[in-house]
Amino acid sequence: MAAPMVPRLLPRVSHFYRQHASREQFVSTCRSILANHWMDSFGSHDTSLHTSAICQAGGKWRQQQGLPRAGTEYGPLTDTPDWSYADGRPGPPSKGALKRKDQQRELAIRIDQLAEEVLSGKERYRLSLKALEEKELDRQSRQLKPKSIAASDHKRSHFRGKKVKKPVQEIQDV
Repeated sequence: MAAPMVPRLLPRVSHFYRQHASREQFVSTCRSILANHWMDSFGSHDTSLHTSAICQAGGKWRQQQGLPRAGTEYGPLTDTPDWSYADGRPGPPSKGALKRKDQQRELAIRIDQLAEEVLSGKERYRLSLKALEEKELDRQSRQLKPKSIAASDHKRSHFRGKKVKKPVQEIQDV
């Protein structure tokens, strides 16, 4: 009974092999085909036989092109109303459209919250850098200075109240 089954399934298997990108997807598809054929040929619907779901073909390509993984996630076919009145008014939105609208609203709110967190985080980081810089400048100003620098600062402070005339430079004729 197994011999006649293989030639009939070979065209289907080779067709699926060309569609799948990985060996795991191909093996999963083959198992599904063989399980369905086995149950059809023997009339057995044993619940102990389990197969995995077949992956949607083309999902990876659609993502690489910037499209949704499945064609029903978003786009004009899912975002626009299914029908409209004769006078041009849009028909009532479907339950799926309302659900998608709510999901998009929640996603927009979440994006807004995360953007605010990023901006506030950047501001806090900028302020912390500024505080560290001020703290370092304050530490440097309070730090002990070498004696020569301290003496010259003392001399300068001694002459602060008095005006010291600077020597006049003579203008040289060129």
